[in-house]
Amino acid sequence: MAQRLLVERNDKKLLQPLMDLALKGTSTNGRFHALWTMEGLHMIQPDLLFQLLSDQDQLIRATAIRLLEPMAKMDKDVRIKLEKEIVKSWKKASAKEILQIALTAGVLDIKTSQQLLTGIAEQYDSSALIRDAILSSLQGQEFAFLRNLMKSPFRETHTPGKEIFLEMLTTSIVRKRDPAELESLLSILSADNDSILDWQEKTIITGLSIQGKNRTMKPIRLTSAPGILTRSDIKIDPSHLQTLEWMFEWPGHTAPKGNQQQVQLSDGEQQQFVLGRQHYLTTCAGCHGTDGAGLNRFAPTLIGSDWVLGDAKRLALIILHGLEGPVEVAGKIYDAPEILPVMPAHSTMDDKAITAIMTYIRNEWGNNAGPAERRIVGTTRHTSQGRVVPWTPKELNQHMLEETKAPPIQ
Repeated sequence: MAQRLLVERNDKKLLQPLMDLALKGTSTNGRFHALWTMEGLHMIQPDLLFQLLSDQDQLIRATAIRLLEPMAKMDKDVRIKLEKEIVKSWKKASAKEILQIALTAGVLDIKTSQQLLTGIAEQYDSSALIRDAILSSLQGQEFAFLRNLMKSPFRETHTPGKEIFLEMLTTSIVRKRDPAELESLLSILSADNDSILDWQEKTIITGLSIQGKNRTMKPIRLTSAPGILTRSDIKIDPSHLQTLEWMFEWPGHTAPKGNQQQVQLSDGEQQQFVLGRQHYLTTCAGCHGTDGAGLNRFAPTLIGSDWVLGDAKRLALIILHGLEGPVEVAGKIYDAPEILPVMPAHSTMDDKAITAIMTYIRNEWGNNAGPAERRIVGTTRHTSQGRVVPWTPKELNQHMLEETKAPPIQ
């Protein structure tokens, strides 16, 4: 008993200086460590943390939210108070605080959490970290969130970040393999009876198709035929339609056994494919389009292009150093002003990212060239280092021809 009282007295002596430092310290790092020291000693109180939610320092505010998170999970009163504070202040919060708010939202009331995360998704779609934080807080509520998102201002503007986020949500929904959710998702895509799909609907179909490329996944049984897949007036990319027909079954439709001509991607290659889609949207889609068909006055199509489907090393050289001048794709000559005169180099991207893009564009939109190997990009980068100008098609083809004739390095 005497020893316990001594410990309590020592704790009280330690607590006040730590509280003073956390509240009034001149060093942000010192205040930050004081807070976590109190947390480690189980001495921190919610009143102190609520006081710090209006602090002048963004790191301290974000830390206070983080430390209130487990308390809100255990104590309803703390949760309700934290919800009110966050809802009141999040629109003026810094990006660092928004990241923490998105992570903490998972312990809040579901309705409040979904409204909050919807607003964050609308404003911070370009941040990969915040997109990941939102997903981590949904905790199995991805479909409900996507449904709310489709009714919100989120859909009013089209950005690569929003496409990535919708595809991430779709991926999470597919991986749950809940037939009821997937049936509802498919019904949403054709609910308005419009034969022209908007960008969100196309994005969700792409997300479904990406997951459907995993041929190890058993078909998902639906109770009825989904209108989006059976209506002849809705135009869907044929490769996506084929993939979805493999992915789902319904009365009167059995998933085909599979096309033996279709390249099978392993689990690792499938992950590379998904990552490639994300990099493609942020790096390539601005010129080649989200559907790979190319944009007028920007870039030619990637669909059926020998530059994409041919030698993987040649494709790596194009991405690393760029390409300029007239280029022939599928029998058509593309030149300025129909397209930009130069495709820029992307040598600042790492080997993993370039390999992922190559795997994606070689196996999407009906392309069927198989995965790219990471060592190809690394080796190509090494052997072509020092090049500072884009290739011309003629020069690049000549370079590839000379390489095939060169004797092997001893």
